[in-house]
Amino acid sequence: VPSLKEDWEAEKKANEFSLTEPPARLLPHTWVERFEATERPNQAFLRVGAELEQWFAEVRRRKADAATQRKLWSVLVIKWDPDKWPKKLRSFTTQVHEALKARRERELAKAKPEAIEEWKDKDEEEFEEAQNEYDE
Repeated sequence: VPSLKEDWEAEKKANEFSLTEPPARLLPHTWVERFEATERPNQAFLRVGAELEQWFAEVRRRKADAATQRKLWSVLVIKWDPDKWPKKLRSFTTQVHEALKARRERELAKAKPEAIEEWKDKDEEEFEEAQNEYDE
């Protein structure tokens, strides 16, 4: 069926990973029309959270620099701003918005070069301590 194939191709293209913009599956317009968004906001939040976790892992795997990560986070936080959506979606969009803001801070802290160096130094120290204990 040609129309189904076209829909599938469009969805596949919209959800391709890119370091220039978040995929469509993470944006609110794909979630706010769902029944869960108004009737079961906690369930919808958990589903969005699972999608976001997969995306976070992929961003880390691709080793995006801090500026790229900051841009991607900003897009998501702005798009999910609860004030941009009808009141009936407030519970759902607020949960996602607050989770994104908290996660953004943690992820950007990890992306800072000095944090990476500090993490490397700490790991090297732990390795040396373990090696010294083993040698004794």
